[in-house]
Amino acid sequence: MGFAVAVALAVRGVIGPRDVWFFTVGPSVVFFVTGGGLYIAQAIRIRMAWLSWLSEDGVSGWSVREEAARWSDRLDEAHSVVALDAGMKGQGRLFRNAALLTVLLFVIIAVPIITISITGTVGPILAEIAIPQFLLVQEMAGSIEPLRRFRVEVDPSISPVQAGLALNNLAFVGLVPEEGQLELEPTRPYSDHWFPEPGEFPDIFQEDVARDLMLRTDSGFNSEELAALRQAADHPGQSELGILARAVEADLVSTRWQVPFPDTLSMFTMPLPHFTEIRYAALANVSRAAVEVMDGNPAQAEQTLHQLISAGFLLVDLGPTLIDNLMGVVIVELGGDALEGLYQVRGRTEDPEYAQVGS
Repeated sequence: MGFAVAVALAVRGVIGPRDVWFFTVGPSVVFFVTGGGLYIAQAIRIRMAWLSWLSEDGVSGWSVREEAARWSDRLDEAHSVVALDAGMKGQGRLFRNAALLTVLLFVIIAVPIITISITGTVGPILAEIAIPQFLLVQEMAGSIEPLRRFRVEVDPSISPVQAGLALNNLAFVGLVPEEGQLELEPTRPYSDHWFPEPGEFPDIFQEDVARDLMLRTDSGFNSEELAALRQAADHPGQSELGILARAVEADLVSTRWQVPFPDTLSMFTMPLPHFTEIRYAALANVSRAAVEVMDGNPAQAEQTLHQLISAGFLLVDLGPTLIDNLMGVVIVELGGDALEGLYQVRGRTEDPEYAQVGS
């Protein structure tokens, strides 16, 4: 019953994984501890009474069982004399059978309840997760199409392999590749992360982080934040994003995974694209644009953001997996938000063309 209730609450986000354990195991633990405590207290009191009984004169040679039998016999002999009869003697076997029957009834009732609870609450969610939301992805991709006109001019001399290797290098910035994986190691590893303290500043999961960074170029940053922005702006990995942005085509399969794939490979064992690392790379590009604005070069900052938007559209158009396409959408959205912030700082919000992009 506790598990069924916990599943129903967890599906609705009321409780977390640890609370499910508490609801399921907690009542049994509480009842066990309570029952055990009562049993120990009972045993101690019986033991004390038994020891006191045996210490009385003339009783020390008798066992408790013998004394109970003598007492029962005397009670039966006096049955017709006493005003109240002795009643039925306790039968341990009846109590044990009744307890066993109660447990069986509980199992018979609990199993259907738990099954219905899981099926009725988790089933629809699993079905929703298992069925790809292709229309939703197409809708997201369509919402960024107005930003496609900001793509930079392509460079035909950049080969698809070079573009794919650039993306793979970006995926491992600040990371050490794990051995035994299907992923290829980066051709140009970067041991230093984009930012001094990843996860502190800037917050890559903040909804308007790119726009806020550009807007704050007018109000200013503290010394630690400014140092983080300049580290990202001067990071040597920025050149990889430039290659990706100007590529006409990109081979994102043979430059990422070891091909041909083994026969035992499935979607469950294939390494997923490095979504977080690519998002960090995109935010580092926004940081570079913010530094360029603060250094008095807003035109170069705009070109930097156009480069970010171009790299995002390459993943949207040529990404081999749905996650790659979604990463491209996120990158384009970051670039578009930062571009809107740049236009606001430069006072170009009155232009309907740019206002439409921002909306």
